[in-house]
Amino acid sequence: MKPPVDVNGHDFPDPNVPKAIPDGVYDPVRNTGWVNVGTDHDTGTLAVKSLRQGWLHMGQEAYPNATERLIPADGGDSKGSRLRLFKRELSKIRG
Repeated sequence: MKPPVDVNGHDFPDPNVPKAIPDGVYDPVRNTGWVNVGTDHDTGTLAVKSLRQGWLHMGQEAYPNATERLIPADGGDSKGSRLRLFKRELSKIRG
């Protein structure tokens, strides 16, 4: 039996360990998803990067004939409809 490992069981900032911020996409038709993990801040840039990476790593293969993409964002946190950064980054998505 292995000895127990000490862990930080609370969300207290540790300057030596970056905070992991998960963001991703979910395809309810195929019941699959893609998770992107950032270590900086939960921003529109991270949200759009997750959308882009999800498309490149799973969406293109699943929907090779797609000519459009529907992005039903929840409108909260970094995906707020009034946040310019999210809208600006979203306008940069190509291919």
